[in-house]
Amino acid sequence: MQVGFDEKVYDQVTGMYSREKEYVAFEEPVMASGPVEIWLSHLVTAAHRSLNDVITNAAVQLAEPGIKIIDLLHKYPAQVNYNSSML
Repeated sequence: MQVGFDEKVYDQVTGMYSREKEYVAFEEPVMASGPVEIWLSHLVTAAHRSLNDVITNAAVQLAEPGIKIIDLLHKYPAQVNYNSSML
C-alpha cells in the first residue's frame, strides 16, 4: 500500500493509493511519528475504517432507485464498486 501525505504537515498520512493509483482518503489523518508500532497500527485502523465507509456509501448509492452504475464508476475506486455490487 502506498500512502499520501499532507502537503503542509510532512508526517501526516491523509490516505492511501491502490496499485492502480486510485486514492482513498482517510476519514481522519494519521500522524506518522513516534513509535512505529503505534502509528502503523493507527494507519491500519484508519485504512479499515475508511474502506468500510467508502464501500458502505457506494452500496447505499447503488441501492438508490434510478442510479446508473456508470455514474459510480467515476466516483469510487474500481474495487470498491465491485465489492459494493456484491452486497
